[in-house]
Amino acid sequence: MTFDQWMEGLFMVKMCKGSAQIWLADFIGRGMEAFPREDVEQAVSQLEFAEFDIIRAIAISSVPKGLRAKELTAEHLFVLGASGLDSAQMLRWAKTAVEHTLSAVQLKDSIATGKVLKLAANTAGGRGLLTIQGVRAQFDRWWTQVETSDPVEKWPTDRKAALLEELKPSLSLGIKLAKELGVNLEVAA
Repeated sequence: MTFDQWMEGLFMVKMCKGSAQIWLADFIGRGMEAFPREDVEQAVSQLEFAEFDIIRAIAISSVPKGLRAKELTAEHLFVLGASGLDSAQMLRWAKTAVEHTLSAVQLKDSIATGKVLKLAANTAGGRGLLTIQGVRAQFDRWWTQVETSDPVEKWPTDRKAALLEELKPSLSLGIKLAKELGVNLEVAA
């Protein structure tokens, strides 16, 4: 076997894996439409599917089939399905992903910030170069979670102080730039 043949086989395995996730999503989705939820859950449990695969399949099955495009992988569909977006928003982001040839990671970051982020591996986690846009996208995701489920206003003083300590390097840079640019950072009460 040559290296090229080996790479072709590896590519085929990747394609089959992605397709299998979509097939599983379609079967689970169809089962949920046709049968009681308990029956579907029991069948999936009896067949011993990995929980990871089931979670992904359920998210993918929530994406309307009309939004699927050949350019979108199972990972793209998972990002859309897990995003909490309504169908109209999913359609917008699916079209945006195709139009801008976004990777699934870029799509996830773009949805989190509300704008297209097409930067080479713009998030942390060992995936390429760290950028300020990637840091901002992760901060925005964190902030959205905090605002909805754990508002800072309800935090005890020691937890607020710990957060402030973590933010100091960023705040120092922001204050320095604001002074240099003549920007007023005063917050109206």
